[in-house]
Amino acid sequence: MLTLLGRSDEPAELAGHGPVDPTVAAFLTAGAPSVRRLLVDPVSGGLLSTDPGTYTVPAALRAHLEARDGSCRFPGCTRPAPRCDVDHTVAWADGGRTTADNLAHLCRRHHVLKHETRWRAHQEPDGSLVWTSPTGRVSRDPVADPVDVTGRDLVPPVPPELPEPPEPPF
Repeated sequence: MLTLLGRSDEPAELAGHGPVDPTVAAFLTAGAPSVRRLLVDPVSGGLLSTDPGTYTVPAALRAHLEARDGSCRFPGCTRPAPRCDVDHTVAWADGGRTTADNLAHLCRRHHVLKHETRWRAHQEPDGSLVWTSPTGRVSRDPVADPVDVTGRDLVPPVPPELPEPPEPPF
């Protein structure tokens, strides 16, 4: 994007092809129906942010959500996240954005239940989902482990204590 704005002379990255010079990037972008913004860490290359104005969930964000959620986020459901839909907690049609704090995995059954019944979900800043049943009962589905968008744990694992080596027999 900085190259297209004339603020950098770095090559652009064309998906499935690799780097292209600024002139080719400008030519290709001029005919594109849309441009998706992905903000990446300049050191690690990890995804920092995506354009929240697009409906489709980018692959890196989907991987982050899969690691964060682990399974369907409906209370008590254990269907693995890879076999679930990624749902906008606040529906896209209602102004919901495609960001980690508005997306969660729901199996198809619970996805439909959320949209076609009086079950409601609210996502808290830490990613936990608070569910309200049609009768007003509230359940909280916390996030199991914090994970950043690169897929690395934010809290490093504690190494196990190793036993002292035995004395040599001689």
